[in-house]
Amino acid sequence: MGARKTVQLSLIVYVISAVCMYVLAAVSLVVPGLVGARTSPFACDDYSIRNPLKKQTVSTTALILITLLAALLIIIVTEVVIDRLSLPDRLFKWRRWRLPSLLVHAVAYLGYFQLGYAMQVVVNQVTKYAVGRLRPHFFTVCKPEAFNCTSPGQLIYSYTCTGDAKDTEEGRLSFFSGHSSIAMYSATFLIIYLHARIGHIAPRILLSTLQTVLFTGGLFICYTRLQDYYHHPSDIATGAVIGILGAIYSCYAWADLWYTRNGYSAVHGQISEEDDDDNPSAVNVDSKTNPELVNPPANIYNERL
Repeated sequence: MGARKTVQLSLIVYVISAVCMYVLAAVSLVVPGLVGARTSPFACDDYSIRNPLKKQTVSTTALILITLLAALLIIIVTEVVIDRLSLPDRLFKWRRWRLPSLLVHAVAYLGYFQLGYAMQVVVNQVTKYAVGRLRPHFFTVCKPEAFNCTSPGQLIYSYTCTGDAKDTEEGRLSFFSGHSSIAMYSATFLIIYLHARIGHIAPRILLSTLQTVLFTGGLFICYTRLQDYYHHPSDIATGAVIGILGAIYSCYAWADLWYTRNGYSAVHGQISEEDDDDNPSAVNVDSKTNPELVNPPANIYNERL
């Protein structure tokens, strides 16, 4: 068949990157909580923070499970489709072992998705605790002792909450909506991923329907935060915008999804040439009789490695 490029992967680099990513996310979850959120004042006539406390339509646990499982399912299925429709023009190796192209690309894109996901968590946590904006149900959980209001619009800086301390602390974390940023990040990343990876081979109606479902699902989660009195409209809008921008940046700067339509992918490693004539699994392709196998419609292999 001739020589194919071999990409020698360095798992140490990927492992170190993954560890750093998760450690940073974990630190952002733990440290701000130890420091505590900023204690913000409130206006005497501010009725936007006097709403009832409602059960969340989409809990944090449910949000994480939905977004991560959706990414896992979509990326794996997409890479299986690409693997079935294309003939890889390169081999992936770790030390002496050959790794399936399907496995390498699925793990790579899931990793880039999680990297952007972790960055959303970091930015959100730091912002929430630094700003300390009061949630729409703050009065319900804080239950402040009597305070003196002499005029409408007067800011009350000194007040004592008699409600549950944990709920009160959580009531200071309104800006910006973490649910909105994570939901819209996940939806946008997967929409771009699908368009870049199989947009040129998938049925347009099927692909656009799936992308619409993803975007609508993200918006639905945003809407629940408003209905549940967990965030103000500006918190939700800001979170959604940050999530969308974060996904665009992740797809462009890390996952290289902007380049896949031109024959690129985001798997990096050291390249060499290898003759495939001794490979029993290699396919001998005649470009004249079957040109699509030589230049398949799903050719997504990176020339920039």
